[in-house]
Amino acid sequence: MKPSFQQSVDATRPHMLLTENTKANALLVYRYTDNGETIKVPNGPINQPGTVRAEVLRFYAEAREERASKIRHGLRGGAESAGENPEVLRLERAAAELRSAAARMVAAYRKDYPVESARMKFQLS
Repeated sequence: MKPSFQQSVDATRPHMLLTENTKANALLVYRYTDNGETIKVPNGPINQPGTVRAEVLRFYAEAREERASKIRHGLRGGAESAGENPEVLRLERAAAELRSAAARMVAAYRKDYPVESARMKFQLS
């Protein structure tokens, strides 16, 4: 049976991701394990497994850490010391929050409900 198209995965039902490479596909294919139904959904944040979303959060954290490092090493910013530079402090705080959110998302990951943890709401400052 051909997979039906849906806008999103019903994260309350047990499901498994069938798409092997989530980065190279515009659509993701899932199978609901409670009845065997196969669906296609757009490859967007709401439909990606928590492990994929956590990887994205870590990428954003690394980017902020890199920007903070460049400021600290004089490639950006003014004469303020790196420890007192509000931009460095903001970037480092944001990176720590992103890494924490990624860790919580991975900890909440459930193999039978891979999309559920990706839908966790995180408030970043």
